[in-house]
Amino acid sequence: MSDELNELNSSMANMFQMMMGAQLAAHGIGGSNLSECAEGNWRSHPTGALFRAVKELDCDSLLVLLQQEEFIDHVDDGDGDGAPALQQLPFQSRVSEEDAKEIVTIFKEAGANLNIRSSKMCASETPLHIACTYGVIAVVKALVEAGAQVNIMDDRGRMPVDNAKKALQRGIPSRTGDPQACIDYLQEKARSGVSTSNNKSEAQLKRGEKIRNRADRYYKGRNLGKAAEEYTKLLNCLGDDAVVYANLAATYNRDAVERWVAENGRGFRQKFKDTYENSIKVVELEPSYERGWILLVRGYLGYRELPRAKKAAKDGYLNCPSSAPLKEIWDALNAVGIPDEVADHESEEWKEIYHKLYVQQWIGDVACHCCQLSCMAVPKPATCPFCNCSTSIDFDEDRDSGDVILSLTITNDYDSVIDDLSGDGEKTANAFESPNKSAGFSLGSNSGGSIKRRTNKKKGRGKGGKGRKK
Repeated sequence: MSDELNELNSSMANMFQMMMGAQLAAHGIGGSNLSECAEGNWRSHPTGALFRAVKELDCDSLLVLLQQEEFIDHVDDGDGDGAPALQQLPFQSRVSEEDAKEIVTIFKEAGANLNIRSSKMCASETPLHIACTYGVIAVVKALVEAGAQVNIMDDRGRMPVDNAKKALQRGIPSRTGDPQACIDYLQEKARSGVSTSNNKSEAQLKRGEKIRNRADRYYKGRNLGKAAEEYTKLLNCLGDDAVVYANLAATYNRDAVERWVAENGRGFRQKFKDTYENSIKVVELEPSYERGWILLVRGYLGYRELPRAKKAAKDGYLNCPSSAPLKEIWDALNAVGIPDEVADHESEEWKEIYHKLYVQQWIGDVACHCCQLSCMAVPKPATCPFCNCSTSIDFDEDRDSGDVILSLTITNDYDSVIDDLSGDGEKTANAFESPNKSAGFSLGSNSGGSIKRRTNKKKGRGKGGKGRKK
């Protein structure tokens, strides 16, 4: 009978949280929506016992679970909504300071990332953001005292204290927490000089090292799907890290190239997109990190965003002026006529053509040889409406130029740029050190300069490459 009552209480609490979440989201308070993250879909999660222990504030069970390797290894994993177990704590408004401190300490000693961001939660908020949104002062104190970063920003540029201020302005019912207490506490901590750096615990670094070693082994064994999973898990463990993002981007790029050169290789375009999306994060974190720019260029090349590839090569060279590879890539793209100006993805013209191609599934009469989309009607315009390249470029007629683009896209010269994964014993930067500013490879022949030529095995895919970009 007690179990049934507990289940009923839990369901009622979830229902209340869902209503409150919808109300708060409607007022623009916080980025999280409790109607999405409190549905209890963790019950079928492999480590669902962790979520249950947090929601029930069962410190004893949590301690037992997080002494077991199977739970430690997945301590940062999200449920069906992408929210990890630690992010369930701010939703427990009845938690005492003693329980909150003990639960946060248990997670910290298990190597959990106290600044973990939910993968699907709006605005990528941390547990501290959520605790401030709902005014759960016990959780705010526990997280800050354990080392959570107080000035960390979500995707909208808000710090945790900003969420508390906005909640206070909008007026949260007293039963859900005390935003003013959160504001006072965080401001006092700021005046007292609390550390704002993302300090990692010894347990967190140790756990991260194990994940990194697994990821490296998968990469060397060419199990690229598992390698990408482990690098993603490493980001959850350590937080934003330029080298880890770069290793993830390099993994996606190798996967994309292998799919692209394979017969009927499916999914290569998405992997190239994954490459440039993760590379963008690299160069945002470390603008002078040459390897990040090279991976960004390669992602755009494979995705056939050639003007963006050229722009990335130029921007990379400006940030890394000693980079011969980036200059050579820019020179090569310039020589085949790729324009400097990129298509404006915010323009009405571009949005219209995107809608026609990807929503209406329209197939035009003329294909662009650069983006390989059949995106133009007769008579064709001077520039491609999708990628902004000149429609006079014809890689079927000018096979030399086509081979240059192909070589830049699939060359093996780039494999050596992933840190400490080449298997040659040479130690470069890793996720626990400052990134190596040098890519450590040369684009071109050993004589230095000319881009390697390869047979264009993809020419048989059809003139203009219709249907390639999906």
